[in-house]
Amino acid sequence: MSKPSAKPRAPRSATPAPERLALHLRSKEEFITAVDQIATAQLTLAGLKAKRDSELAAINAIHGPAIKIEEDKIKLHLKATAAYADAFTAEVLPEKDRLSYETALATYGLRLDPPSIETLKKITEADAIALIERDIEKQKLHIAWLETEHPTEADRIAAAYGVLARLESALRQVTQLNKEVLHTFSDEELAQYGLYRAQDRKFWVKGKEESGTRTTTPADPTAN
Repeated sequence: MSKPSAKPRAPRSATPAPERLALHLRSKEEFITAVDQIATAQLTLAGLKAKRDSELAAINAIHGPAIKIEEDKIKLHLKATAAYADAFTAEVLPEKDRLSYETALATYGLRLDPPSIETLKKITEADAIALIERDIEKQKLHIAWLETEHPTEADRIAAAYGVLARLESALRQVTQLNKEVLHTFSDEELAQYGLYRAQDRKFWVKGKEESGTRTTTPADPTAN
């Protein structure tokens, strides 16, 4: 009965393993030797890095032009498709809650940034603060009226105090326009204070990687 063939050994690395140094040097001579070994390794390392950088520069010189052509092509087509998607969103992204679609070769879609609260044009933060302060005073007067004219309507009074607390919290945070309380306001409420909810969206495209295939680097069109 024949013996099973031995498992082939992995090839040994051409890079030698680093020498093991003692954790504790026992004499000044060993200390001097260790210092000199550091200096020798530093010089060797500098030479290896210089060789690596030279080889990388040569590789970049070979492939750089072709890479630049493809990068420019991506930028050109991405700018055009993003503009079309912005102008005809309902056509290329017809389902409101679906942010990505597929073609034969790619997946494309919109990526939404987290929403932020911004001031409307010609409205400053000071303007927004003044508008909120105005409504705080109005709400205080409303609470005083409720407590005088309808002292037994606890639910209405509690609700009024809730509105006041919300306004006062918004006032404290209006100078930091991304705070949580302001995001709880409706678009109509924000507009009353010269604010609006902004959310940037970015168009993206990602090529599909078919299983069993590899994307090859295109040949350098400038090569002979």
